[in-house]
Amino acid sequence: MLSRAAALVRRLGAVMRPRLVRLTGLAARRRAAVLVVLAARVLALPIPLGNLPPARAIVLLARALAVRDGVLMLAGAVLGILALSWNVGVVVALAAAGEAALDGVEEGRLPFGAWAEGG
Repeated sequence: MLSRAAALVRRLGAVMRPRLVRLTGLAARRRAAVLVVLAARVLALPIPLGNLPPARAIVLLARALAVRDGVLMLAGAVLGILALSWNVGVVVALAAAGEAALDGVEEGRLPFGAWAEGG
């Protein structure tokens, strides 16, 4: 696994260079910092398939800032926004499912059918 990561870093190193430097200026760094903080908070949530995209976005943003690559900064920002959107959608869907299940229990409709009622 470490050899695959090293190969990926070598390929990225060959592609990365200073370009679109305006996208790595002070204002962009501040926006990236907000995105990194939000993505880091999402990493702590136990969401299925929810940790890898924010982690990759953080890595892309960090590499972009290290070499002042605006294209990589855009890629990291887009990936970060998509990852955050995915995780918000999962949390909202789980909350709605939990609320529906609780409503069913309160109304006497158990989600497990006859098995839960002992029949």
